[in-house]
Amino acid sequence: MTIRHLRVFSAVCACQSVTKAAKKLYISQPAASGAIAELEAHYGVRLFDRIGRRLCLTQAGERFLSYTNRILGLFDELEHTVELEGKGILRVGASITVGTRLLPGIVWDFRQSHPAIAVEATVENSEAIEDRVLHNEIDLGLIEGAVHLPQIRGEVFYRDRMALILPPDFPEDGQELPVSILGEYPLLLREKGSAGREIVDGILSVHGIAAKPAWQSISTQAIVHAVCSGLGISLLPYPLVRDAVERGEVRAARLQGVDLQRSYRLLVHREKFLSPAIRAFADACRRLDAPESGVSLAKEQAPE
Repeated sequence: MTIRHLRVFSAVCACQSVTKAAKKLYISQPAASGAIAELEAHYGVRLFDRIGRRLCLTQAGERFLSYTNRILGLFDELEHTVELEGKGILRVGASITVGTRLLPGIVWDFRQSHPAIAVEATVENSEAIEDRVLHNEIDLGLIEGAVHLPQIRGEVFYRDRMALILPPDFPEDGQELPVSILGEYPLLLREKGSAGREIVDGILSVHGIAAKPAWQSISTQAIVHAVCSGLGISLLPYPLVRDAVERGEVRAARLQGVDLQRSYRLLVHREKFLSPAIRAFADACRRLDAPESGVSLAKEQAPE
């Protein structure tokens, strides 16, 4: 059995046709049929039943496909990892907030000890970064908020707080305002899929506040300018709006009874091999902060 046999089997499963699989792999139909026959002979099982004009997996075939997907996934990752290590490339994805505020400093720190490794950065919202980690499109991800996929492991590496952002002439005074205020004024929020938006939606849900955003944007600065212009209020990471607050362009306040602390997480796929470059970059992330909680990726990766 070879990787070629497994690729033919995987393609036949996906296409439900030997002929279509052969075309997809740019091989002849007899060659594809022969590969399947060799697999069945090697293991002494029938992998497919022919029902009408379709090929359907047998129970043995379904089990074989599960192992095939894992083997091919690991093999592809091996080839890609070796290729990138040879070129000295590390693929990093960051959410918009992390990419704006934290990533430049992390990359600078990493390059002090690994100047020969180029960091390829992708900046998108947290949901997109998590998806890229899942599909091995990036080696590791940096997001704020929770991990949603069981295949991905997350470690807290930094914390900050969000703040209620108000126009400078907002009619209500005080450093702490009731959460009901979120339903009384137009909300200017980040887009769906961002960690900040997830936090706001959670607050609204927990407190039974029905509020439809008047503004949605991927740009924190666009939201700050809109708040400054009196178009509404927002909840944003305080470090990203501190300068605007100090210049008097907007006001910042807390929400009564609401914990606005956020955790930033380093993400890797649970089946990902942690190369020396990945471990070194993770160490650069950890040097930003020393959270008391959070599972160490390095410890989880250690052999039993």
